[in-house]
Amino acid sequence: MCSGLLRYDPGAIRLARGVDLMLTVIAAAMLAEWLGQFETSVPAIPMAVLAGFAGAFAILFTPVSTRSQEAAGILRMGLIITCVYAIGALAGTLSGSSGPLVLEVLWIGAIAFGFALDGLGGFWQRAGRVIALSWLFVFIFNQPHSHGLWFPVMGAMGTAIAICIRIFLWRPSPERTYMRIEKAFRQAMAEQLERIILSGSVEASANGKSAAQLSSLRAELQLSADLIGQGAAFKRLPPESVVMLQLALEVVRDAASQLTTAGRTWLLHNSGFRETALRLRDDIAHEQKSVPAPLDEDWMQDVGMLSRDDQFQVVRIAQAFRRLSLLLSKYAAPAARSAGAPDEVAAGFWHRLSWRLALQAAVAASVGYGVAAFFDLNHAYWVTLTVIIVLNNSLGATIRKSVQRTLGTAGGVLIALAIDPLLSVYPDIMLTLAVLSIPAIILFFDRNYAIAAGFIGFMVVIGLQTVLHLPVIEFWARIYDTVIGAAVGLGVSWLLFPRRTGQSTHDLATAYLSSCAHFLTRRDGTEGEERAAYASLNETASTLVSTARSYRSEQAPWSCFLSSSNGLDVMVVVLADYIVLYREARTTVLAEAGEGPLDPAIVSPQTLSNVARMDKRVLAEFNAVLEGREKQTDPALAEAWMAAMPETATPGSRIMADWVAMLYYARKVVQCLDSLRQDGMWNKAVTLTGRPDAAA
Repeated sequence: MCSGLLRYDPGAIRLARGVDLMLTVIAAAMLAEWLGQFETSVPAIPMAVLAGFAGAFAILFTPVSTRSQEAAGILRMGLIITCVYAIGALAGTLSGSSGPLVLEVLWIGAIAFGFALDGLGGFWQRAGRVIALSWLFVFIFNQPHSHGLWFPVMGAMGTAIAICIRIFLWRPSPERTYMRIEKAFRQAMAEQLERIILSGSVEASANGKSAAQLSSLRAELQLSADLIGQGAAFKRLPPESVVMLQLALEVVRDAASQLTTAGRTWLLHNSGFRETALRLRDDIAHEQKSVPAPLDEDWMQDVGMLSRDDQFQVVRIAQAFRRLSLLLSKYAAPAARSAGAPDEVAAGFWHRLSWRLALQAAVAASVGYGVAAFFDLNHAYWVTLTVIIVLNNSLGATIRKSVQRTLGTAGGVLIALAIDPLLSVYPDIMLTLAVLSIPAIILFFDRNYAIAAGFIGFMVVIGLQTVLHLPVIEFWARIYDTVIGAAVGLGVSWLLFPRRTGQSTHDLATAYLSSCAHFLTRRDGTEGEERAAYASLNETASTLVSTARSYRSEQAPWSCFLSSSNGLDVMVVVLADYIVLYREARTTVLAEAGEGPLDPAIVSPQTLSNVARMDKRVLAEFNAVLEGREKQTDPALAEAWMAAMPETATPGSRIMADWVAMLYYARKVVQCLDSLRQDGMWNKAVTLTGRPDAAA
């Protein structure tokens, strides 16, 4: 269980943010309740809720970043919440006895306006959701009469508390967090290497959850590097080297799994190999204070007694060992990703607003509130709140959020109702459980929203039952309110100008595959240009995977429950990494082949032509996928490529190892492309034409 939680937050970045949010809510509520002693005309509970949620929203909708960036983000978000509170208080005061109706209509307008900002992206996308959610408290606590200036005062107070707690209190050091996560990554890699190499079973080579664990740790390393920024004063394994370490381990896993029983037995009984593998394992697990000494490769002297296929796999293992050792010596300052272009709100403002989503939100909120009022539900605003949460800028994302919100809320409410009879006589314990749910919500909010929704439902039921002493029977409504709201939001998103992501997925997939093919053929540039091109590929891959998830939900809504697509998503991401590795191996082979006269015992005269044929083979596969054709084959290529490794060449020679590496990475590129072709939904998205009927 602990290892599963560490996978969600190995550096405690999210946990610290959740604790800060919890402390903000507690401090704001306590201070507001204390102020309530001097202002008897305003109940203490509304003041506490207004201040607490203002601070909570300011932190929740400000992404994890540096202190200065978060301070500016929380301040801007708090100003927006305070302005919403002020406008709501003014509207409630001026509307007099018709206040509830006016506030309902204005809430629909606030929701539409907030969702229109979605098209501006970045900060304004988050601010739009905050505007829609904040008006909920304006609507609730302005009845039966307005509380006037206390609304914006509570908003400003909650914002100030959020800044003080989030910015000025202790927070995890990005540098130490990076070192902790890197240590965990090293330890996981060392354990996997030991299982792969020193186990006699083929099953031990299966990747399974191990590869997912390394990928999660790798993502956390990049997040820590982003928090450190460009001015890192210490040197560690940079995120780029960590990626290559994982892929080098994948080479070892793949080669070990393809060894015959005889080859595996020979390897396991080779004392030199065992010593080399154990030393490499220790080098991976423990930080080296100096550059590791070259690995001993004398254990390969007797490889000639193996079959040619086993020789091929052993050479791959030796080359991967060499690459792992080399990568472990490449310490550098972890570099942050490019922040990207700033939000250009002023340029084309009206054209960038998401009018379609604003219309969907207004209609869905109106229908949801109307349905709740028609059936005389006790808390009709809960239905509208669910609409705000599940409605997204694409149909697929709305489907996924609706499923996660419904199942998570139902689970959390049922658990709360089950423990309520047991703890109802211990209100302090129940209130403590509600408060402790806040860090858990933040921990899972970005990684698994279904679990986060469960904690939200649990917190709402336990908290309201303890503070307001409402009958337990009323909280059953929380489930069907959520179901109604999710159904309304999903129905409107499906029927009213639905935005399907088929064409977007096609455009992104085409652009990504074309960029990968272009990267393969581009001339070598400076190190900075290479890193920039590689970073651009990774950014495009991440956007493609996110859009493809929405597309998959549209094509098969039941995929929201499954994780079977994760392997294909990983293949999309690592395709760029394999392209980089293929280029590196190709460059090394050509450089070694060009050093002096060709030696037939090492490099055959057909080397250059075979390299050109391999390039052509890989590019042909890219073109075939983009054009929707079947997998391309070149039967003579594999034989010619294997024949280029001469029988008399030294198995441990560098040219042979790089030759084998180039072949392996080319095969991995082709396998990634073929896997995408074989997946029905990916293939359908990639092969869409630009015709409107195809996009539909």
